[in-house]
Amino acid sequence: AIAGAATYAYFLRPIGAAGQPDFVVNNRESFVRLGWYVSPLGLASSVAGVGRALIGAGLANVPLLLVSLGETLLHLVDARVTPIHFWAFRRFHPVALPTIAVFAGVLIVYLANERRSLRALAYTLGGGLMAWSAVVSAPILSHREYAGAPAALSAFRAELDANAVALYEWRGESFRLALPLQHLLGLTGYLVPPKGTDDPRLVDLVRSQVERGRTVYWVSVGGERDGLRRRFEVEPVTTHAWQWPEWEGRTDRRPERLSALSIVFDVLRLQPIERERADRRMLEFLDVGERDESRLGEGFGPSTSLAGCASCRRLTGRAEIRLAEPSQVDLELSLGLAGGRQPNAPLARVAIGVNGRRLGSRTLSNDFRTYYFDLRGVQPGAPVVVSIETEPDGWSGPGIGVDWARLTAPG
Repeated sequence: AIAGAATYAYFLRPIGAAGQPDFVVNNRESFVRLGWYVSPLGLASSVAGVGRALIGAGLANVPLLLVSLGETLLHLVDARVTPIHFWAFRRFHPVALPTIAVFAGVLIVYLANERRSLRALAYTLGGGLMAWSAVVSAPILSHREYAGAPAALSAFRAELDANAVALYEWRGESFRLALPLQHLLGLTGYLVPPKGTDDPRLVDLVRSQVERGRTVYWVSVGGERDGLRRRFEVEPVTTHAWQWPEWEGRTDRRPERLSALSIVFDVLRLQPIERERADRRMLEFLDVGERDESRLGEGFGPSTSLAGCASCRRLTGRAEIRLAEPSQVDLELSLGLAGGRQPNAPLARVAIGVNGRRLGSRTLSNDFRTYYFDLRGVQPGAPVVVSIETEPDGWSGPGIGVDWARLTAPG
């Protein structure tokens, strides 16, 4: 019965899992994925060891069997976890992996003691399992997950007021920031759900915190701030670009390689306003990659699609975008840009200029986000020519992604 259940879990239960949501696939393939960490031979040895332990079990062994096998089966049936290493691995670590080791050891001891002729097999099996564990563990033994993160987070917390409150966009990077900042460094935080900037309760929350003498910051991973400006005075404070080593988060095989976590985010100070203001007026929106040839200078690649954009262009070196001739002042330029590099490559940096005047440099997230530039010094009467130039850093892969350019004036 035990061998039959193991055969079902390893070979039959995963059938048809492809195409299902990740957590369903993780549950259906749970026994296979446990084998990523102990090897298929380790699984088979532990199953045989369970059978042997049950045959000779006395009352003294019942608590061990109930706890170890019960807890392991609980997570194999329904892990209830985001199926990304290390999140999924932590379900196995406290009980399941020691259980595998104990019952594989039961089999090895049984073989060694049962017959002298089986001792060589027992020693080979034990040595093979230990050698396999050493080989697959070697790449990660010297790895320190998120090395440098504690110092960066502590320095960031020190930049903010002692009584600060942080509001975070509802994004994966925000979850990674909010948890340690609140529980380790005492920064009170709230995650704002999608479209939450249109919710009147957000204004009430900010106003109540300000009235209590607290400073409210908006932590923006995506970069957009237009929705906020309808209801708040928005003051840019700082921008951070962090990159820390991270073991790859695969769901289709055992993670084996070093990757990196990159987070680029803006920090904005919020003050509620008495009356909702109109959105800024759109003077021009250029969708790069769509009927844009007359507006682009040399340096852009062909129209393509990248993660996060249906039509955009790559840029290597320097190129220009020609926008409308404004008749107003107090202009603002925003660009949709992405570094578009591999996770463990250095983050791309670009220098932005307008009409020959340098506006500054930005570090780009690998994913598309919005970058804002104040053009109040640009006088009307001439087209706005935007220059984008990648700063050299030794990267020889594909260029950055440019999705759109937007020019706005006060509403």
